[in-house]
Amino acid sequence: MTARAVDRTPRLPRWLTPQVAFLAVLLVLFLAYTEMAFGMEWRTPAGRIGAGVFPRIVGSLAIVTIAIALYREVRRPQPAGEPATEGQGSHPVATLAMVAAAAFVTYWFLLLGAVLTGAAFLVGALWILDPRHRVRAVVLGIALPVAMYLLFQTGLNAGLPDGILPMP
Repeated sequence: MTARAVDRTPRLPRWLTPQVAFLAVLLVLFLAYTEMAFGMEWRTPAGRIGAGVFPRIVGSLAIVTIAIALYREVRRPQPAGEPATEGQGSHPVATLAMVAAAAFVTYWFLLLGAVLTGAAFLVGALWILDPRHRVRAVVLGIALPVAMYLLFQTGLNAGLPDGILPMP
């Protein structure tokens, strides 16, 4: 009679995939962000909306969205055997390009301003991530930063950086 080696290494549940772990960490981060946002004033002494309004909205929407995604990811049926790891490491060039683009935005935002930096980032990101729709990349890349600037600067008087563009 031969003795078979018994594998006593603990196995993780099949639903515990890298995607679930990422979403769980993201959920914890946004819970902390939203908790800090609710500590901010949501109304100024003059009765206008305060600095805490938008962080509360963004945090609350992010929590709901991430919770739904986490629920769907946990409930998604996994194939028998090892957890699915599709898509991990399959786009290293695009990932590195987005990291470089984020560094670009971080460095140039105050120097070039919100409109130019946002347009350069969006056009570049969409150009790389969706190469079949170049016209859409340019149109969205220019229209969205201009719309956000008009909303925050003109409509809400939020004071975004002008940069090198002469803004009224």
